[in-house]
Amino acid sequence: MRLALTLLATSTLLLGIGLTSGSALGAPASGALGSWSALGSGTSSRTNVLLMRDDTLYAGGDFTSASGVTGTNYIAAWSTRTNTWHALGNGMVGSSVWALAADDDTLYVGGAFTSASGVPTTAKLAAWSDIDDTWHSVAGSSPTYNVISLARQGDDTLAVGEEFGVPSAMSLLDLSARTWTSTPGTAFNNRIEAIAAQGSTTPSTSDDTIYVGGPFTSPGSNVAALTPNGGAWAALGAGLNNEVRALALRGQGTPTITDDTLYAGGFFTDAGGDTGADKIASWDGTSWSALGSGLDDVAFALAVDESRNLVYAGGRFTKANGGPTNSLRRVAVWDAGISAWIPLQFGAVPTDNGVTTGEVEALALDDSVLYVGGNLDSMAGASYLRRWTWTPPTASASDDTAVYPSTIIIEGRGLIGVTSVRFGDDSQATFTRDDSTTLTVNVPAGTFRDDTIYVNAVGGIAQAGTYTSWPTWPNAPAAPVAEAGVTSANVQWGTPSSDGGSTVTAYTATASPGGATCVTSGNSC
Repeated sequence: MRLALTLLATSTLLLGIGLTSGSALGAPASGALGSWSALGSGTSSRTNVLLMRDDTLYAGGDFTSASGVTGTNYIAAWSTRTNTWHALGNGMVGSSVWALAADDDTLYVGGAFTSASGVPTTAKLAAWSDIDDTWHSVAGSSPTYNVISLARQGDDTLAVGEEFGVPSAMSLLDLSARTWTSTPGTAFNNRIEAIAAQGSTTPSTSDDTIYVGGPFTSPGSNVAALTPNGGAWAALGAGLNNEVRALALRGQGTPTITDDTLYAGGFFTDAGGDTGADKIASWDGTSWSALGSGLDDVAFALAVDESRNLVYAGGRFTKANGGPTNSLRRVAVWDAGISAWIPLQFGAVPTDNGVTTGEVEALALDDSVLYVGGNLDSMAGASYLRRWTWTPPTASASDDTAVYPSTIIIEGRGLIGVTSVRFGDDSQATFTRDDSTTLTVNVPAGTFRDDTIYVNAVGGIAQAGTYTSWPTWPNAPAAPVAEAGVTSANVQWGTPSSDGGSTVTAYTATASPGGATCVTSGNSC
Protein backbone atom coordinates (compact mmCIF):
# COMPACT_ATOMS: atom_id res chain seq x y z
CA MET A 1 0.00 0.00 0.00
CA ARG A 2 1.22 3.45 -0.86
CA LEU A 3 1.29 5.80 2.16
CA ALA A 4 0.77 9.54 1.60
CA LEU A 5 1.88 12.05 4.20
CA THR A 6 0.71 15.61 4.77
CA LEU A 7 3.15 17.84 6.63
CA LEU A 8 2.10 21.06 8.39
CA ALA A 9 4.17 23.60 10.35
CA THR A 10 2.38 25.39 13.18
CA SER A 11 3.26 28.68 14.87
CA THR A 12 1.38 31.07 17.11
CA LEU A 13 -1.18 32.76 14.89
CA LEU A 14 0.03 36.22 14.01
CA LEU A 15 -2.01 39.22 13.11
CA GLY A 16 -0.49 41.82 10.88
CA ILE A 17 -2.13 45.20 11.24
CA GLY A 18 -3.71 47.57 8.84
CA LEU A 19 -5.04 50.95 9.91
CA THR A 20 -7.52 53.36 8.48
CA SER A 21 -6.58 56.92 9.32
CA GLY A 22 -8.25 58.93 12.05
CA SER A 23 -8.77 62.66 12.36
CA ALA A 24 -6.56 64.78 10.14
CA LEU A 25 -3.10 65.52 11.42
CA GLY A 26 -2.47 68.93 9.95
CA ALA A 27 0.91 70.32 10.95
CA PRO A 28 1.87 68.93 14.37
CA ALA A 29 4.23 71.80 15.18
CA SER A 30 1.87 74.72 14.58
CA GLY A 31 -1.71 75.85 14.97
CA ALA A 32 -4.05 76.55 17.87
CA LEU A 33 -4.35 74.24 20.86
CA GLY A 34 -7.36 76.03 22.30
CA SER A 35 -9.17 79.34 22.60
CA TRP A 36 -10.01 82.11 25.05
CA SER A 37 -13.51 83.31 25.87
CA ALA A 38 -15.03 85.90 28.18
CA LEU A 39 -17.32 85.33 31.15
CA GLY A 40 -20.09 87.74 30.30
CA SER A 41 -18.47 91.17 30.22
CA GLY A 42 -16.07 90.15 32.98
CA THR A 43 -15.18 92.11 36.10
CA SER A 44 -14.59 95.84 36.47
CA SER A 45 -11.12 95.51 37.99
CA ARG A 46 -8.42 93.04 38.98
CA THR A 47 -9.30 89.46 39.94
CA ASN A 48 -7.12 88.29 42.84
CA VAL A 49 -8.41 84.79 43.55
CA LEU A 50 -10.54 82.08 41.92
CA LEU A 51 -12.12 78.91 43.31
CA MET A 52 -14.12 76.24 41.49
CA ARG A 53 -16.72 74.21 43.38
CA ASP A 54 -19.24 71.94 41.66
CA ASP A 55 -20.73 74.00 38.83
CA THR A 56 -19.86 77.43 40.24
CA LEU A 57 -16.75 79.57 39.81
CA TYR A 58 -16.16 82.06 42.64
CA ALA A 59 -14.10 85.16 41.89
CA GLY A 60 -12.72 87.64 44.41
CA GLY A 61 -10.73 90.77 43.81
CA ASP A 62 -10.65 94.55 43.60
CA PHE A 63 -13.71 94.81 41.33
CA THR A 64 -17.07 96.33 42.27
CA SER A 65 -19.04 94.75 39.43
CA ALA A 66 -19.19 91.51 37.46
CA SER A 67 -21.02 92.04 34.16
CA GLY A 68 -22.96 94.87 35.84
CA VAL A 69 -24.81 92.50 38.20
CA THR A 70 -25.97 94.35 41.33
CA GLY A 71 -24.26 93.29 44.55
CA THR A 72 -21.12 91.83 42.97
CA ASN A 73 -18.84 93.95 45.14
CA TYR A 74 -15.39 92.32 45.43
CA ILE A 75 -16.95 88.82 45.18
CA ALA A 76 -19.13 87.16 42.53
CA ALA A 77 -20.23 83.71 41.38
CA TRP A 78 -20.32 82.44 37.80
CA SER A 79 -22.66 79.53 36.98
CA THR A 80 -21.22 77.13 34.41
CA ARG A 81 -24.75 75.77 33.85
CA THR A 82 -26.35 79.08 32.88
CA ASN A 83 -23.22 81.06 31.93
CA THR A 84 -24.33 83.97 34.08
CA TRP A 85 -23.00 85.94 37.04
CA HIS A 86 -24.86 86.26 40.32
CA ALA A 87 -24.24 88.08 43.60
CA LEU A 88 -23.62 86.66 47.06
CA GLY A 89 -25.91 88.93 49.05
CA ASN A 90 -24.59 92.42 48.45
CA GLY A 91 -21.00 91.32 48.36
CA MET A 92 -18.29 92.74 50.59
CA VAL A 93 -18.08 96.20 52.10
CA GLY A 94 -15.06 98.47 51.98
CA SER A 95 -12.26 96.62 50.22
CA SER A 96 -10.89 93.66 48.35
CA VAL A 97 -11.13 89.87 48.57
CA TRP A 98 -7.78 88.04 48.52
CA ALA A 99 -8.46 84.46 49.60
CA LEU A 100 -11.10 81.73 49.15
CA ALA A 101 -11.66 78.22 50.56
CA ALA A 102 -14.69 75.93 50.58
CA ASP A 103 -16.32 72.78 51.82
CA ASP A 104 -19.51 71.06 50.65
CA ASP A 105 -21.94 73.87 51.46
CA THR A 106 -19.88 76.82 52.68
CA LEU A 107 -17.59 79.34 50.99
CA TYR A 108 -14.96 81.00 53.19
CA VAL A 109 -13.76 84.45 52.10
CA GLY A 110 -10.76 86.41 53.35
CA GLY A 111 -9.50 89.87 52.53
CA ALA A 112 -9.37 93.51 53.62
CA PHE A 113 -13.15 94.14 53.70
CA THR A 114 -14.88 95.60 56.75
CA SER A 115 -17.90 93.32 56.56
CA ALA A 116 -19.79 90.89 54.36
CA SER A 117 -22.99 92.68 53.30
CA GLY A 118 -23.09 94.44 56.69
CA VAL A 119 -23.29 91.25 58.79
CA PRO A 120 -21.60 91.75 62.21
CA THR A 121 -18.21 90.14 62.95
CA THR A 122 -17.45 89.46 59.30
CA ALA A 123 -14.52 91.84 58.86
CA LYS A 124 -11.57 90.26 56.99
CA LEU A 125 -13.09 86.75 57.21
CA ALA A 126 -16.64 85.61 56.46
CA ALA A 127 -18.62 82.56 55.37
CA TRP A 128 -21.33 82.27 52.71
CA SER A 129 -23.76 79.42 53.34
CA ASP A 130 -25.39 77.66 50.40
CA ILE A 131 -28.00 76.30 52.80
CA ASP A 132 -29.63 79.66 53.53
CA ASP A 133 -27.88 81.89 50.95
CA THR A 134 -26.67 84.19 53.69
CA TRP A 135 -23.39 85.58 55.05
CA HIS A 136 -22.28 84.44 58.50
CA SER A 137 -19.43 85.12 60.89
CA VAL A 138 -17.10 82.17 61.36
CA ALA A 139 -15.89 82.91 64.88
CA GLY A 140 -16.63 85.10 67.91
CA SER A 141 -14.03 87.61 66.73
CA SER A 142 -12.55 88.71 63.44
CA PRO A 143 -8.87 88.38 62.54
CA THR A 144 -6.66 91.28 63.61
CA TYR A 145 -5.05 91.71 60.21
CA ASN A 146 -6.12 91.33 56.59
CA VAL A 147 -6.48 87.71 55.50
CA ILE A 148 -4.41 86.87 52.42
CA SER A 149 -4.52 83.05 52.35
CA LEU A 150 -6.96 80.30 53.34
CA ALA A 151 -7.20 76.51 53.15
CA ARG A 152 -9.44 73.82 54.61
CA GLN A 153 -7.70 71.11 56.62
CA GLY A 154 -9.63 67.93 57.38
CA ASP A 155 -13.28 68.36 58.27
CA ASP A 156 -13.26 71.01 60.99
CA THR A 157 -10.25 73.29 60.57
CA LEU A 158 -9.68 76.43 58.53
CA ALA A 159 -6.06 77.55 58.14
CA VAL A 160 -5.83 81.35 58.00
CA GLY A 161 -2.81 83.38 56.88
CA GLU A 162 -2.70 87.08 57.74
CA GLU A 163 -0.97 89.97 56.04
CA PHE A 164 0.86 91.01 59.19
CA GLY A 165 0.70 89.59 62.69
CA VAL A 166 4.37 88.86 63.31
CA PRO A 167 5.26 86.72 65.15
CA SER A 168 2.13 84.64 64.51
CA ALA A 169 0.87 85.36 60.94
CA MET A 170 -0.87 81.98 60.93
CA SER A 171 -3.89 80.77 62.89
CA LEU A 172 -6.17 77.75 62.86
CA LEU A 173 -9.92 78.16 63.25
CA ASP A 174 -11.93 75.31 64.74
CA LEU A 175 -15.10 75.58 62.66
CA SER A 176 -17.17 73.42 65.00
CA ALA A 177 -16.27 75.32 68.17
CA ARG A 178 -15.84 78.66 66.34
CA THR A 179 -12.63 79.30 68.27
CA TRP A 180 -9.12 80.40 67.24
CA THR A 181 -6.00 78.38 67.91
CA SER A 182 -2.44 79.58 67.46
CA THR A 183 -0.22 77.20 65.56
CA PRO A 184 2.43 75.38 67.62
CA GLY A 185 6.18 75.55 67.51
CA THR A 186 8.46 78.20 66.08
CA ALA A 187 6.84 81.55 65.26
CA PHE A 188 6.88 82.95 61.73
CA ASN A 189 8.84 86.11 61.10
CA ASN A 190 6.77 87.27 58.11
CA ARG A 191 3.43 86.80 56.38
CA ILE A 192 1.86 83.64 54.91
CA GLU A 193 1.17 84.17 51.21
CA ALA A 194 -0.03 80.67 50.32
CA ILE A 195 -1.48 77.62 52.08
CA ALA A 196 -2.14 74.10 50.79
CA ALA A 197 -3.76 71.31 52.80
CA GLN A 198 -5.89 68.21 52.39
CA GLY A 199 -9.49 69.42 52.21
CA SER A 200 -12.65 68.12 53.81
CA THR A 201 -13.54 65.98 50.76
CA THR A 202 -10.64 63.65 51.55
CA PRO A 203 -12.07 60.51 53.22
CA SER A 204 -8.84 59.69 55.06
CA THR A 205 -7.00 61.94 57.50
CA SER A 206 -3.77 59.99 57.15
CA ASP A 207 -2.08 63.10 55.81
CA ASP A 208 -3.45 66.30 57.30
CA THR A 209 -0.22 68.20 56.79
CA ILE A 210 -0.58 71.95 56.23
CA TYR A 211 1.95 73.51 53.85
CA VAL A 212 2.61 77.25 53.90
CA GLY A 213 4.70 79.61 51.81
CA GLY A 214 5.73 83.25 51.96
CA PRO A 215 8.71 85.57 52.48
CA PHE A 216 9.59 84.16 55.93
CA THR A 217 12.88 82.59 57.01
CA SER A 218 11.58 80.82 60.10
CA PRO A 219 10.50 78.07 60.76
CA GLY A 220 11.63 77.20 57.23
CA SER A 221 13.17 79.02 54.31
CA ASN A 222 10.10 80.51 52.58
CA VAL A 223 8.18 77.23 52.90
CA ALA A 224 7.24 75.02 55.87
CA ALA A 225 4.89 72.22 56.92
CA LEU A 226 2.78 71.64 60.02
CA THR A 227 2.62 67.91 60.66
CA PRO A 228 -0.72 66.42 61.79
CA ASN A 229 -1.82 65.12 65.17
CA GLY A 230 -0.39 67.88 67.32
CA GLY A 231 2.93 68.08 65.51
CA ALA A 232 5.20 71.05 65.02
CA TRP A 233 6.35 73.19 62.12
CA ALA A 234 9.16 71.72 60.05
CA ALA A 235 11.30 72.86 57.16
CA LEU A 236 11.04 71.11 53.78
CA GLY A 237 14.66 70.23 53.18
CA ALA A 238 16.78 73.30 52.60
CA GLY A 239 13.68 75.16 51.44
CA LEU A 240 13.66 77.87 48.77
CA ASN A 241 15.91 80.89 48.45
CA ASN A 242 13.22 83.53 47.92
CA GLU A 243 9.56 84.27 48.49
CA VAL A 244 6.83 81.71 47.72
CA ARG A 245 3.62 83.13 46.28
CA ALA A 246 1.66 80.00 45.36
CA LEU A 247 1.28 76.41 46.55
CA ALA A 248 -0.75 73.56 45.05
CA LEU A 249 -1.00 69.99 46.26
CA ARG A 250 -1.49 67.08 43.88
CA GLY A 251 -4.08 64.84 45.47
CA GLN A 252 -5.73 67.70 47.40
CA GLY A 253 -9.27 66.51 48.00
CA THR A 254 -8.88 63.67 45.49
CA PRO A 255 -9.34 60.22 47.07
CA THR A 256 -7.92 58.34 44.08
CA ILE A 257 -4.56 60.15 44.19
CA THR A 258 -2.20 58.76 46.81
CA ASP A 259 1.17 60.04 45.64
CA ASP A 260 0.84 63.61 46.90
CA THR A 261 3.26 66.14 45.41
CA LEU A 262 3.55 69.75 46.52
CA TYR A 263 4.17 72.40 43.88
CA ALA A 264 5.53 75.85 44.76
CA GLY A 265 5.72 79.02 42.67
CA GLY A 266 7.29 82.37 43.46
CA PHE A 267 10.40 84.49 43.15
CA PHE A 268 12.97 81.81 44.10
CA THR A 269 15.83 80.60 41.90
CA ASP A 270 16.96 77.66 44.03
CA ALA A 271 14.93 74.83 45.55
CA GLY A 272 16.76 72.65 48.04
CA GLY A 273 20.05 73.26 46.25
CA ASP A 274 18.64 72.70 42.75
CA THR A 275 19.67 75.89 40.98
CA GLY A 276 17.60 74.96 37.94
CA ALA A 277 14.37 75.32 39.90
CA ASP A 278 13.64 78.88 38.80
CA LYS A 279 10.29 80.26 40.00
CA ILE A 280 8.62 76.83 40.20
CA ALA A 281 9.51 73.50 41.85
CA SER A 282 8.02 70.31 43.27
CA TRP A 283 8.45 68.56 46.64
CA ASP A 284 7.89 64.79 46.79
CA GLY A 285 8.15 64.47 50.57
CA THR A 286 11.91 63.99 50.47
CA SER A 287 13.50 66.38 48.00
CA TRP A 288 12.88 69.34 45.71
CA SER A 289 12.95 69.06 41.91
CA ALA A 290 12.88 71.52 39.05
CA LEU A 291 10.13 71.53 36.43
CA GLY A 292 12.25 71.48 33.32
CA SER A 293 14.52 74.50 33.25
CA GLY A 294 12.09 76.62 35.25
CA LEU A 295 10.54 79.95 34.24
CA ASP A 296 12.11 83.30 33.44
CA ASP A 297 9.96 85.31 35.88
CA VAL A 298 7.72 84.92 38.91
CA ALA A 299 4.85 82.41 39.16
CA PHE A 300 1.93 83.87 41.15
CA ALA A 301 -0.65 81.10 40.76
CA LEU A 302 -0.78 77.31 40.37
CA ALA A 303 -3.49 74.75 39.63
CA VAL A 304 -3.14 70.97 39.37
CA ASP A 305 -5.11 68.58 37.15
CA GLU A 306 -4.50 65.44 39.22
CA SER A 307 -5.99 62.91 36.84
CA ARG A 308 -3.91 64.08 33.87
CA ASN A 309 -0.77 64.96 35.84
CA LEU A 310 -0.79 68.54 34.54
CA VAL A 311 0.38 71.60 36.47
CA TYR A 312 -0.83 75.02 35.32
CA ALA A 313 1.23 78.07 36.23
CA GLY A 314 0.35 81.74 35.92
CA GLY A 315 2.44 84.81 36.60
CA ARG A 316 4.71 87.32 34.91
CA PHE A 317 6.94 84.90 32.97
CA THR A 318 7.23 84.89 29.17
CA LYS A 319 9.16 81.69 28.54
CA ALA A 320 10.87 78.69 30.08
CA ASN A 321 14.52 79.33 30.80
CA GLY A 322 16.47 78.77 27.62
CA GLY A 323 13.30 78.73 25.52
CA PRO A 324 12.30 81.03 22.66
CA THR A 325 11.12 84.57 23.49
CA ASN A 326 7.39 84.81 24.28
CA SER A 327 6.93 81.04 24.00
CA LEU A 328 5.12 80.74 27.39
CA ARG A 329 3.42 84.05 28.01
CA ARG A 330 2.18 84.43 31.61
CA VAL A 331 0.23 81.18 31.70
CA ALA A 332 1.31 77.69 30.63
CA VAL A 333 0.99 74.02 31.59
CA TRP A 334 3.62 71.52 32.69
CA ASP A 335 2.85 68.05 31.31
CA ALA A 336 4.57 65.73 33.80
CA GLY A 337 3.94 62.73 31.53
CA ILE A 338 6.48 64.05 29.04
CA SER A 339 8.35 66.47 31.36
CA ALA A 340 7.67 69.43 29.10
CA TRP A 341 6.11 72.90 29.20
CA ILE A 342 3.19 73.37 26.81
CA PRO A 343 2.00 76.82 25.69
CA LEU A 344 -1.66 77.78 25.71
CA GLN A 345 -1.51 78.52 22.00
CA PHE A 346 -4.53 80.28 20.55
CA GLY A 347 -3.20 81.24 17.10
CA ALA A 348 -1.37 79.84 14.12
CA VAL A 349 2.12 80.97 15.12
CA PRO A 350 4.02 79.94 18.27
CA THR A 351 3.98 83.42 19.85
CA ASP A 352 0.17 83.44 19.78
CA ASN A 353 -0.03 81.96 23.25
CA GLY A 354 -1.03 82.74 26.82
CA VAL A 355 -1.66 86.31 27.96
CA THR A 356 0.09 88.99 25.93
CA THR A 357 0.45 91.64 28.67
CA GLY A 358 -0.16 92.08 32.39
CA GLU A 359 0.04 89.47 35.14
CA VAL A 360 -1.84 86.27 35.90
CA GLU A 361 -2.59 86.08 39.62
CA ALA A 362 -5.34 83.46 39.92
CA LEU A 363 -6.16 80.09 38.36
CA ALA A 364 -9.00 77.60 38.79
CA LEU A 365 -9.81 74.34 36.99
CA ASP A 366 -13.16 72.84 36.04
CA ASP A 367 -12.15 69.45 34.67
CA SER A 368 -10.10 70.57 31.65
CA VAL A 369 -11.42 74.15 31.45
CA LEU A 370 -9.01 76.69 32.94
CA TYR A 371 -10.14 80.01 34.41
CA VAL A 372 -7.51 82.75 34.52
CA GLY A 373 -7.66 85.97 36.54
CA GLY A 374 -5.43 88.92 37.25
CA ASN A 375 -4.56 92.16 35.50
CA LEU A 376 -4.74 90.86 31.94
CA ASP A 377 -4.83 92.22 28.41
CA SER A 378 -8.21 92.78 26.78
CA MET A 379 -8.22 89.65 24.61
CA ALA A 380 -11.61 87.93 24.30
CA GLY A 381 -13.23 91.13 25.57
CA ALA A 382 -12.14 90.57 29.16
CA SER A 383 -9.29 92.42 30.86
CA TYR A 384 -9.34 90.74 34.27
CA LEU A 385 -10.85 87.29 33.87
CA ARG A 386 -11.22 84.79 31.06
CA ARG A 387 -11.65 81.10 30.27
CA TRP A 388 -9.34 78.74 28.35
CA THR A 389 -10.91 75.80 26.52
CA TRP A 390 -8.73 73.16 24.88
CA THR A 391 -9.41 72.29 21.26
CA PRO A 392 -10.28 68.59 20.79
CA PRO A 393 -7.14 66.64 19.87
CA THR A 394 -6.47 65.17 16.45
CA ALA A 395 -4.74 61.84 15.92
CA SER A 396 -3.86 59.28 13.26
CA ALA A 397 -2.28 55.84 13.69
CA SER A 398 0.24 53.93 11.61
CA ASP A 399 1.66 50.46 12.14
CA ASP A 400 5.18 49.89 13.39
CA THR A 401 6.18 46.23 13.48
CA ALA A 402 3.16 44.75 11.64
CA VAL A 403 3.06 41.70 13.90
CA TYR A 404 0.88 40.75 16.83
CA PRO A 405 1.24 41.74 19.57
CA SER A 406 2.39 44.86 17.77
CA THR A 407 3.11 48.49 18.39
CA ILE A 408 1.55 51.34 16.53
CA ILE A 409 2.53 54.99 16.33
CA ILE A 410 -0.14 57.62 16.97
CA GLU A 411 0.66 61.14 15.85
CA GLY A 412 -1.47 64.21 16.18
CA ARG A 413 -1.98 67.56 17.78
CA GLY A 414 -3.07 68.32 21.32
CA LEU A 415 -1.96 64.95 22.71
CA ILE A 416 -1.50 66.61 26.11
CA GLY A 417 -2.28 64.99 29.45
CA VAL A 418 -3.07 61.67 27.76
CA THR A 419 -4.64 59.25 30.24
CA SER A 420 -5.62 56.28 28.07
CA VAL A 421 -5.57 54.66 24.64
CA ARG A 422 -8.43 52.28 23.98
CA PHE A 423 -9.19 49.80 21.19
CA GLY A 424 -12.91 49.29 20.76
CA ASP A 425 -15.20 49.46 23.78
CA ASP A 426 -12.95 48.26 26.59
CA SER A 427 -9.53 47.06 25.42
CA GLN A 428 -7.06 49.37 27.20
CA ALA A 429 -3.56 49.64 25.77
CA THR A 430 -0.26 50.47 27.43
CA PHE A 431 1.67 53.30 25.81
CA THR A 432 4.62 55.61 26.08
CA ARG A 433 4.57 59.30 25.23
CA ASP A 434 7.37 60.75 23.16
CA ASP A 435 6.08 64.34 23.24
CA SER A 436 2.81 66.24 22.86
CA THR A 437 2.38 64.96 19.29
CA THR A 438 3.46 61.29 19.38
CA LEU A 439 2.53 58.09 21.26
CA THR A 440 3.92 54.59 20.91
CA VAL A 441 1.13 52.14 21.70
CA ASN A 442 1.23 48.41 22.41
CA VAL A 443 -1.75 46.71 20.80
CA PRO A 444 -3.48 44.78 23.60
CA ALA A 445 -4.35 41.10 23.42
CA GLY A 446 -7.96 40.56 22.46
CA THR A 447 -8.05 43.41 19.97
CA PHE A 448 -10.54 42.71 17.19
CA ARG A 449 -10.68 43.56 13.53
CA ASP A 450 -12.27 46.97 12.90
CA ASP A 451 -11.83 48.16 16.50
CA THR A 452 -11.74 51.95 16.62
CA ILE A 453 -8.70 53.43 18.37
CA TYR A 454 -9.50 56.18 20.92
CA VAL A 455 -7.02 58.55 22.59
CA ASN A 456 -8.13 60.39 25.75
CA ALA A 457 -6.30 63.75 26.03
CA VAL A 458 -6.97 67.01 27.83
CA GLY A 459 -9.13 68.47 25.04
CA GLY A 460 -11.30 65.37 24.69
CA ILE A 461 -11.22 61.99 22.96
CA ALA A 462 -9.71 61.63 19.50
CA GLN A 463 -10.40 58.75 17.09
CA ALA A 464 -7.01 57.73 15.73
CA GLY A 465 -8.30 55.26 13.13
CA THR A 466 -9.57 51.70 12.85
CA TYR A 467 -7.49 48.61 13.61
CA THR A 468 -7.73 45.83 11.01
CA SER A 469 -6.07 42.39 11.10
CA TRP A 470 -5.45 39.31 8.97
CA PRO A 471 -3.89 35.90 9.65
CA THR A 472 -0.25 35.22 8.82
CA TRP A 473 0.82 31.56 8.59
CA PRO A 474 4.30 29.99 8.33
CA ASN A 475 5.40 28.55 4.97
CA ALA A 476 5.46 24.79 4.37
CA PRO A 477 8.40 22.81 5.83
CA ALA A 478 11.33 22.66 3.44
CA ALA A 479 12.43 19.55 1.42
CA PRO A 480 10.54 16.79 3.24
CA VAL A 481 11.90 13.26 2.77
CA ALA A 482 9.95 10.09 3.66
CA GLU A 483 11.36 6.55 4.15
CA ALA A 484 8.64 3.89 3.87
CA GLY A 485 8.41 0.88 6.12
CA VAL A 486 5.99 -2.10 6.18
CA THR A 487 3.39 -0.47 8.38
CA SER A 488 5.02 2.92 9.07
CA ALA A 489 7.14 5.66 7.59
CA ASN A 490 9.92 7.96 8.81
CA VAL A 491 9.77 11.59 7.71
CA GLN A 492 12.39 14.35 7.87
CA TRP A 493 12.12 18.00 6.79
CA GLY A 494 13.84 21.36 6.91
CA THR A 495 12.85 24.61 8.57
CA PRO A 496 10.21 26.66 6.66
CA SER A 497 11.54 29.59 4.63
CA SER A 498 9.21 31.89 6.64
CA ASP A 499 7.83 31.35 10.12
CA GLY A 500 5.16 34.03 9.62
CA GLY A 501 6.75 36.34 12.14
CA SER A 502 6.83 34.02 15.15
CA THR A 503 8.78 30.91 16.17
CA VAL A 504 7.42 27.61 14.83
CA THR A 505 6.19 25.62 17.85
CA ALA A 506 5.18 22.25 16.30
CA TYR A 507 5.00 20.13 13.15
CA THR A 508 2.19 17.69 12.35
CA ALA A 509 2.60 14.73 9.91
CA THR A 510 -0.66 13.04 8.83
CA ALA A 511 -0.87 9.65 7.01
CA SER A 512 -3.39 8.99 4.28
CA PRO A 513 -5.26 6.75 4.29
CA GLY A 514 -5.86 6.05 7.96
CA GLY A 515 -5.28 9.54 9.36
CA ALA A 516 -2.53 8.57 11.79
CA THR A 517 -0.65 11.66 13.02
CA CYS A 518 2.64 12.55 14.56
CA VAL A 519 3.15 15.91 16.32
CA THR A 520 6.66 17.02 17.20
CA SER A 521 8.67 20.14 17.84
CA GLY A 522 11.66 18.65 16.03
CA ASN A 523 12.42 18.08 12.34
CA SER A 524 11.64 14.38 12.05
CA CYS A 525 8.84 12.02 12.86
